[in-house]
Amino acid sequence: MNPNTNRKQKRARLRTLPKVIIATLILLTAYFIWSLITNGSPEILTAASEAVSTSIRNNIRARSTSNTTPNPTPQTNPQLTSQLTPEQTPSPYSESQTPNSESQTPNSESPSSTLQPPLLSYSEFRITNPLISLNEITPTPYLKLVNRTLSIQNPINADYLVNVWPDSPARDSSVLLHATASAAIRDLLAEARNTGFSGLYVADGYRTHNEQAHLFANIADKTYVMPAGHSEHQLGLAADILSVDGNFNGMRGTAEAQWLAENAPRFGLILRYPYDKQDITQVAYEPWHFRYVGRVHAFIMGEYGFVLEEYIEFLRERETYEAEIDGKTYLIIYQRPENGKISVPEHWVHTVSDAIEGTFTVSDANTGGYIVTVWR
Repeated sequence: MNPNTNRKQKRARLRTLPKVIIATLILLTAYFIWSLITNGSPEILTAASEAVSTSIRNNIRARSTSNTTPNPTPQTNPQLTSQLTPEQTPSPYSESQTPNSESQTPNSESPSSTLQPPLLSYSEFRITNPLISLNEITPTPYLKLVNRTLSIQNPINADYLVNVWPDSPARDSSVLLHATASAAIRDLLAEARNTGFSGLYVADGYRTHNEQAHLFANIADKTYVMPAGHSEHQLGLAADILSVDGNFNGMRGTAEAQWLAENAPRFGLILRYPYDKQDITQVAYEPWHFRYVGRVHAFIMGEYGFVLEEYIEFLRERETYEAEIDGKTYLIIYQRPENGKISVPEHWVHTVSDAIEGTFTVSDANTGGYIVTVWR
């Protein structure tokens, strides 16, 4: 290097040095004035000291590198965005779009304090409880779902049918019902008479396959009647209740019809085809048609406002359900049998004979599953 050039560079740096000193003194003066204003807070003084030191270092570094070629501005590598931490990665949602977990949580509050959430999942239930063969017990038809889509797979055993009359007012002595349904109808109509509705009677009950086929063929409006093989009347669990003061259409909007709909669940009966569920049942509103399902199930359906289609689906999705009615606890389980066997909770029942003694029942839902109802 040329000696003259070296001497010129040294003189240039010496001329620059006073400017650096002056700038430093100005910063230090400002530092002390600011410290007096802030009452000498240690945290603030420390931060100010670091700021002054950094400024001086940067000033000197800038002077020493003023004759070098600056580095180009670094470019962002899009491949590195995946390495950002969650705090650095921008949210895919705007503030107004950020999901709210609370608002998305469905309201699981039961409609009655007597109804409880499920006790355990289906898989847990299957693992922890013994299997019982369906051949050892006789499933009831009480919760069998029969509609325009689901047909009756097995006809009712005639041994279960009884004459409604003389225990209950009926059209004539030929009206038959399943014995359990007949007893429920008897108690319902007795209560109705005590309330002042003495003109109610059973107009129709069980129908054979041929009787249902004849009726379907001779009624113009098919929304009021099911084809043979799809009618609850063939189960012996459905009864048409009318008033002596009118015909079928005469039941619409009457005090008797309202009383029956409100009080039937206390006797294990439901209004099967209500006005506001015609899109689900695919049957027109029939204020006279009552179906036996059992008291605990009628109670739950009434609390939730379910028709049978909705209730079966509710149980199938939930798998286990508990309810307390009049001090008695009921556990309801929807199960799909495995090799012709189902489970019954071991801590509730101990032997198959408990089914005969009235500790649990099993009902064929006609949907590929069975509904076990146990109580204690």
